[in-house]
Amino acid sequence: MKKLITALITCLLLSTNVFANSTYVDTDTDRLIQTQWYSDYDMVEYTYTARFEHELYKQFKDNNDRSFTPITWNEYINEPYNRYAVKEFAETMRVVQDKRNLNDFQIATDILRFVQNIPYKSDIESKGNVEWPKYPIETIYENEGDCEDKTILLAGILREYGFDVIFILFNNHIAVGINADLPSGVYIEHNDKKYFVMESSSPGWNIGECSNIYTSATPIEIGGIVND
Repeated sequence: MKKLITALITCLLLSTNVFANSTYVDTDTDRLIQTQWYSDYDMVEYTYTARFEHELYKQFKDNNDRSFTPITWNEYINEPYNRYAVKEFAETMRVVQDKRNLNDFQIATDILRFVQNIPYKSDIESKGNVEWPKYPIETIYENEGDCEDKTILLAGILREYGFDVIFILFNNHIAVGINADLPSGVYIEHNDKKYFVMESSSPGWNIGECSNIYTSATPIEIGGIVND
């Protein structure tokens, strides 16, 4: 079975604030992606490096059989290749958590920052469609996506990490909800648990923060992880 080359995440202690950056290099067969983003804690820069085969990416890009209803978006993160991609990321971040002695809230925040810093681009601009939910591999490879693309990616990473997450469907928007014990913040109750909103569409939002323009909120469960 073809697979992504193993992902790598490294950390570097910084002395000044810098902006997130993402670059890639294409060969005849694959794309080497390198993304830098920054921890909220102790001025640390992360570097994520991964290699994707063009043919593997194209397999998903050319798939026109898309699910446009959030309740069916499990298929995007349960699909084996895409699960492999987000699992590699989650497992390397778990190593980072252990090395840096971060708590679960802190590592979830740093994962959120990675997804937030992927540039926002609407489906009309990138795909010529009003709605076009993308597989996680597409979002990482293209380094762009809109709210549902980045939400799908974030949910996949967090679920593989072991967090209890759901989708939160607002009016004309979607975000991730993470089960957490926080003293304050925007959350939705589901199955007697509090799921705090994680807004991934743009940088700057903390866990439990979102725009007040959203009114209705509906929880959508994310299906179980497929067997290894």
